[in-house]
Amino acid sequence: MAYSNETAPDYYDGYDGTYDYFIPANMSHRPQGEMQVIEELRFKLLISRVVLGVVYGSILFVCTVGNLLLLVVMYRFKKARTRANRLLVNLVLSDLLTSLLCVTFNIDYYVVRGEDWVFGAPMCAIVNYIKTVSLYVSTNTLVTMAVDRCIAVTSGLRTENCRISLTVPITLVWIVSALLAIPDAIFSDTVQFHAADIAIMALPSTFPATNVSLPHHDKAKTYCRRIWSIDQRMAYRANYLFLFVAEFAIPVTIMTVCSALVARKVWDRKFPGNINPWQLRAQKRSRRKTVLLLLLVASFCLCLGPFYVYALIRDFFGHLLHSESTNTMIFYIVEAVAMANCLIDTLAYVAVDNRMRRYIGKLLVCFSCQSKGNNAARADAETKMGRSSTYGNTPIQMRVRRGKTEASSSL
Repeated sequence: MAYSNETAPDYYDGYDGTYDYFIPANMSHRPQGEMQVIEELRFKLLISRVVLGVVYGSILFVCTVGNLLLLVVMYRFKKARTRANRLLVNLVLSDLLTSLLCVTFNIDYYVVRGEDWVFGAPMCAIVNYIKTVSLYVSTNTLVTMAVDRCIAVTSGLRTENCRISLTVPITLVWIVSALLAIPDAIFSDTVQFHAADIAIMALPSTFPATNVSLPHHDKAKTYCRRIWSIDQRMAYRANYLFLFVAEFAIPVTIMTVCSALVARKVWDRKFPGNINPWQLRAQKRSRRKTVLLLLLVASFCLCLGPFYVYALIRDFFGHLLHSESTNTMIFYIVEAVAMANCLIDTLAYVAVDNRMRRYIGKLLVCFSCQSKGNNAARADAETKMGRSSTYGNTPIQMRVRRGKTEASSSL
């Protein structure tokens, strides 16, 4: 789908709702001031792409390796399948989806190709849909964890049998998240622009549009966007406000209140008489769970908050961003910070839960033992094969008799 300046849809939604700064290669005919602005913009975008590459590469490595290890631990060790860890599996799966399906495409799209989508419109819709589903699954799972932990601590229902099954809330988390993300799949599409179509956006308003005269035969770029037409502006704004309230404002309020109640209850808890070792271990374990919950909630607020605020300003107070040539860099920053949430979550799981660290250590030892066992078996097989070999065209037969090795040659 190709648009000119006059026919391009002027409403964009989602992670990619930014101006597209396409820097022309041939600037010899430009005024000196304009060339300086474009060179500065080119340098800023280059730096942002390098930083994005480092950030996205770190997220991809840590989240993929860490979350795969956590899933294998849950599968191999039954004692690791606690109620809290079963909820954590949801976060692990959503973070793994983000790292494998979203971060990889973002590296190619933003870093390698400089915002040029080569995977087609269907894949654009799929990636945007999965990205949004993963975000909502993380949000709704954190809310479920906070509420479940608050009920367990404040009501005293600490046994598995006294609390409802997690099957229903986990199923609802995925169903609700999948339904809320449907608009992203419907309105995602690819759009092509030539340099002449969008170069004006790269320059401040002090440079008149008549100074921008680029040939239309410049190489076009394909962008993956969530596109809403101008006549759908009210519907888009209503949809975003609903999602802002349902998937950020209300969840943050619930998580904050529940976390505060849990922290107060856990740290103020007093045992009658002298505390015994079992009670001490239980208290430490409860506090570690609470610390993990607080870290996850804080990470969610700090990482996702800037993105939601940016989107709110972009969609309702766009004039504050439209005059800024650094709009694209602002978007790069808020999206990278939002995706870094899954990296922080992965590190928090391992850093706070010492039992999870022990399980991971056991798992790595098992892998190491299996590798050594395979090497030993291979060496033993090679030794046996060597014993049945020939020497000087004479078969050698080995016999062990009374602890001594005798060799007899058959001619």
